[in-house]
Amino acid sequence: MGASCVLCETPGVLCIVTDLGKRHRINCSSPRCGNYVITDNAMGRLSTGGPQKSVLIEMVRRANKHSKVLEIFVAGDGLLQAYELPRD
Repeated sequence: MGASCVLCETPGVLCIVTDLGKRHRINCSSPRCGNYVITDNAMGRLSTGGPQKSVLIEMVRRANKHSKVLEIFVAGDGLLQAYELPRD
């Protein structure tokens, strides 16, 4: 599916929707971004405000550099959280 990157807005990224449409695996080809997983709730949260996307982009790049994938989600307290997953 050709979509735009949620974080850096690069067009034509690969987006694989999993977990009954609740989780999106983004493969962004932009050298300033990378591969990450983001939940639909987190995408909604980013559209209404939240942390600077530039901070999340840097976290994605750092995770990718260490052969990990960053997962971005909304925690129980309503705040965005992120943690590194092992790369499949």
